[in-house]
Amino acid sequence: MSGKTVYVFVFILICTIGPQNITWGAVPPPPVNQLIGIVDTIRENPVEADCRACHDSGLSDRHHLLYGMIIPDPTNAPFGTPGYPYGCLSCHAEDSSSGVIVFLVERDCLACHQYNPAYKLATWHHVTDDAAERHCSKCHGNVVQDFDDDHYIPDYDISNVTPDSVCKTWDGPICVSGGCYVCHTEDPTFVPEIAGYSELHHKAYFNCNLCHTMHGNIRDCESCHSVDSLHNIQADSDNPANIGTIIPGEEDLGWGHIGNGWDCFGCHESFNDASVSGNAGMFSASSTPQTGATIPYMYGMDTYSVTAGQDTVLNISGSGLINETGGVTYLAEVVVENGVDTLTLEQNSITVNSIGVTVPSTLPVGLYDIRIRKDDKLSNKDIFAVIPEVIISDVSCNRKKGVLMVNGSGFGEKPAGTDDYINVQVNGQLVDITFWTDTMITASVSGCRNDAEITVNALMGSATSGTSGGGKPDKPCKGKKCN
Repeated sequence: MSGKTVYVFVFILICTIGPQNITWGAVPPPPVNQLIGIVDTIRENPVEADCRACHDSGLSDRHHLLYGMIIPDPTNAPFGTPGYPYGCLSCHAEDSSSGVIVFLVERDCLACHQYNPAYKLATWHHVTDDAAERHCSKCHGNVVQDFDDDHYIPDYDISNVTPDSVCKTWDGPICVSGGCYVCHTEDPTFVPEIAGYSELHHKAYFNCNLCHTMHGNIRDCESCHSVDSLHNIQADSDNPANIGTIIPGEEDLGWGHIGNGWDCFGCHESFNDASVSGNAGMFSASSTPQTGATIPYMYGMDTYSVTAGQDTVLNISGSGLINETGGVTYLAEVVVENGVDTLTLEQNSITVNSIGVTVPSTLPVGLYDIRIRKDDKLSNKDIFAVIPEVIISDVSCNRKKGVLMVNGSGFGEKPAGTDDYINVQVNGQLVDITFWTDTMITASVSGCRNDAEITVNALMGSATSGTSGGGKPDKPCKGKKCN
């Protein structure tokens, strides 16, 4: 669970579980719309509720699928040793002070993912290798770009066509009253509190040289915030003429960067100043260069864990999933990756703010990155788990020996002291476990009837004989007398 285990646990700054306590900004801003890009907020001195505002679903399955993987260095596993495989006791403590082993389950995220106030911004988000290497798109998608991906950065001298990061009022060669800060400014009254872009960046990085070769140079900003990304950030506005799709230049103002001429003037403010010769009406959003597929954004999914061996419908909410540019309609799709292969999921439905897909039964057990893709633009990343199916293939009960045997698969491991979570029940009553492996369980019983209902509650799921898995066995009781 190290910060460097990027594929498994990159907790991203964007809240992808859904807009639980993030709302739309004012239209026109500031604050800017908080649901179509990186959230402009800082979680200082967080508590568990702050973590769960973004990460509150599927976490146990994601943690449990680490079992057997090699623990990286450094690690957040409180009892794990880097270089050795994850086990249950790598993360969970045992209390035997009463003479009985009690398996402790910690619910507070910060017990393992500790916050370091020296970094101000939640360190889990930006201590990854990708963050250190400025590969921001790995988590944030194409709303930003990687500094070394060869994207277009203007090489001409800065002029009055060039946006400025901080300019608001001064009469310089770049802008009159525009700039990033016009929209991306702080708002302490907003919930959660919105920070200005300078504060966000300064608290996100620990080395000034990661962003600045010469402080304030817009070309440094463009190493991550490029023309290619900035000119493709847009949400579907409430404009009744085109609800259900995004048409650059024909949206209400304040819903992105390219929906309206007003949006352009937020950065290129000098063009809106008629007193500057040749500036007024010099361009409009409909003619924005580099605009094709707008960047999709993913809020969250209706489930973060699916069971292997079963086709599962997955519904994803988001923004910007359909847009029209230059007479071309761009439709989103959903892709999953496991670090080696990329799979496009079968699509069932799509609107500008939602998409439904099917996760196939053939997808192997494991953790997967999931994104929305539209043409060459990728959304922010989330993670979902494919967990093993719990299957009961055979049950036998030998009353003479007092042994119940359950065969199957997907039972996982059962540490001592977990009877409340991991157990076997006969007609709803717990039995004493004597042996437990992933494929076989034995328990001490006094007997069982032919019609006894056997339930296995395993680490990642449950199965009941006759209702799931291999179905009800032909002979659930082999003893001479079964009660």
